[in-house]
Amino acid sequence: MQIAELEQRTGVNRHTLRYYEKAGLLQEVGRRGNNYRDYPKRQWNGWPCCAS
Repeated sequence: MQIAELEQRTGVNRHTLRYYEKAGLLQEVGRRGNNYRDYPKRQWNGWPCCAS
């Protein structure tokens, strides 16, 4: 999932998500061919704000 979808699911601003990644609070994520971050959905399924 792209950062925009993660931002919508979590309510956490994309700049904050990027900061958390740089600070090591979030696991570094892979990138798509277009160099966009590709956040795995399974990483967020356990979070109460993201449960589907």
